[in-house]
Amino acid sequence: MIIGIDATCLEDNNRTGLYTYLMSLLENLPKISPKNEYRLYFKNSIPSISFGNSGISTKALRKPSLFFWTKKPLWYSYCLPKELLINKVDLFFSPSYVLPRWLPVRSIVCIHDISFEAYPDSFPRDWLSETRNRIRESARKASLVVTNSIFCKREIKKHYNIPEKKIFVIRPGISRHFTSTGVSNSAYQASLINKKYDIKKPFIISVGNLYPRRNTPALIKAFKKIGEKINNYQLVIIGKNQEHGQENVKKLIARTNKELSAKRILHYEFVPDEDLEYLFKNADLFVSLSNYEGFGCYSMLEAMIYGCPVLAVKTSSMPEVIGNAGIYTSHDNIEKISSKIYYAIKNRKLRKELSIKGADRIKIFSTKNMAKQFLKASEYVVSN
Repeated sequence: MIIGIDATCLEDNNRTGLYTYLMSLLENLPKISPKNEYRLYFKNSIPSISFGNSGISTKALRKPSLFFWTKKPLWYSYCLPKELLINKVDLFFSPSYVLPRWLPVRSIVCIHDISFEAYPDSFPRDWLSETRNRIRESARKASLVVTNSIFCKREIKKHYNIPEKKIFVIRPGISRHFTSTGVSNSAYQASLINKKYDIKKPFIISVGNLYPRRNTPALIKAFKKIGEKINNYQLVIIGKNQEHGQENVKKLIARTNKELSAKRILHYEFVPDEDLEYLFKNADLFVSLSNYEGFGCYSMLEAMIYGCPVLAVKTSSMPEVIGNAGIYTSHDNIEKISSKIYYAIKNRKLRKELSIKGADRIKIFSTKNMAKQFLKASEYVVSN
C-alpha cells in the first residue's frame, strides 16, 4: 500500500502539536508495516529530518511558475492531487484538518479539535469564515475521519452530521524521543533559567495558547487569592495571547504583580524545548483551567512524562487524558481553584503520588499503538 501524506506541518521544524503527532506516526509506521511505502509531500522545501532507509520517501512538489500558484490553497488543490493521480497513491492522509477540494484517491483526515464550533467568538472572524467551511467540507468528503478522543468524535458527529461509523478514534501517542532534549536539573541549569527568564523555584506552570476557553484570567485571580500564603511561589504562564474578547491578560498580570508587591506572575509567549523541559521537570504543579479541549493538550502529556503533577477541569476530553492521574477543579470558581492549588502545593505526598500515577498513565498514550490503529484505519479504507 502506498500512503501519501501531507507533511507541510514539518517544514519549519517548529514542534507544534501537529509536528509531534505526525513525527510520532512516522517513527513507528515503517517498523510495524515495512511493506508499505510512505510518501511525504512538502510545499516549499524538505526539512533536515532524518527518516533513514525506512520506506519513507520525501518530495517537495514543484510549483507552477506563475506567482499566484504559489499560495497553499492552489498548491493544495492542484499540485498535490495531480501528484497523487500520476503516481498511483492508494491512500492520502492529512494530519492537519483539511483535504484538497478535489482528490483522485481515498482519503483520511485527522480533525484534532473543533473548539471553534463550540466557541466561535474566541477566533478571528476572517479565519473562522474561511477555515470552518473547509474543515466541515473535508470531514464530509473524507473516506474516514480520525480524531483523538471519544469526546471529539461526539462533537464532530453533532456539528457535522457525519455517521458515527465514519469517525475513528486514535488515541495520540507521545514519545520522549520527540520531547526530551536531555537537559539537566543541575544548579548551573537553574541559574541559567533564572538569568534568562527571572524564574526560580518553587513555581507553578501553565502551558498553552491563551484562548478564552482556557480561562487564564481565572488562574491569575486564583493565584492572587493565595499569593500571600505562598509568597515564595511564582506562576509561570507560557503561550501566545489569543484574547478575542476575554479580559486583557497582560494588564491583569501587571496589576496583580503590583498588588502582590513583586514580580510573581510571569508570561512568555514562547519558550524553546530545552528550557520548557527544565520547567516541566522542576515545577511543583501544572495547571490547565480549559473547559473545552478535543484532546486535552500535548503540554499536559509532557507534564506527566516529566513527573509534574496536573490540576485540570473535569470536562470535555480531560478525563480521557488524565484519568485518576491528576486532580480536578472548577474552570471559573476562583475560591475552588485557589483552594485546590493551595492544597496541592502544600501536600508533598499528594504531588509525589500524582507524579507516579502520571508516569503510569502516560503509558497508554503509546506511539506504537497509535501507529497500529492508524494502519488498521488505512487498511479498512483501502479495502472498502
